[in-house]
Amino acid sequence: EIGRVTCSAVTAKDDDGVRMVRADNLLRTGRAAEAEREFRDLLQRSPEETGLANGLAWSLHAQARAAEAAQLWRPLLERTDDPTTLRAMMQAFAASGDGAAAQAAAARLRAAGGTP
Repeated sequence: EIGRVTCSAVTAKDDDGVRMVRADNLLRTGRAAEAEREFRDLLQRSPEETGLANGLAWSLHAQARAAEAAQLWRPLLERTDDPTTLRAMMQAFAASGDGAAAQAAAARLRAAGGTP
């Protein structure tokens, strides 16, 4: 009985990993609204997963929903050095009226060797 429960738990976790890859693929192929639904559902199940919050922010950004993306990206700003993400953060922060966060993203981008 314990072995069966353990296998079920591992399978559920593996399913979430497959769903995260699916959500990322949806986003990369221009299906941002579908990716958003996947990322939201996964994030509800694992709210501490910053990769899911980042994926959701990207899916919102791709749908020109800057304020929502910025809200998700604010707590992640100090955790990323990826130039592409930092540029998108700068755009979302600026579009949502948060100049200070946009400047902070630009500073992190410069520190990572990128150009704003």
